[in-house]
Amino acid sequence: MAKINLRPWREELRAEKQKQFIVMVVGAAIIAGGLAFLSTAVLRINNQEMPTSNLLRKNWTNKYAKSTTSSANATNCWPV
Repeated sequence: MAKINLRPWREELRAEKQKQFIVMVVGAAIIAGGLAFLSTAVLRINNQEMPTSNLLRKNWTNKYAKSTTSSANATNCWPV
């Protein structure tokens, strides 16, 4: 039986798989970084808008809740 040397073929296959693994790890890191950046950007935008909406809500509640006479109407004064 003839002896066939498969070592070079195995080394080439191993090198190919190692390159694919590195590409996948780098791709996953880029995607994770992008998602982290987008999530912090969205949270920053929401935090910047929140004080304004709270101020509007407080002003609206103070203005219209005082004009009602019963406490049931004052707690349920938001328009639907």
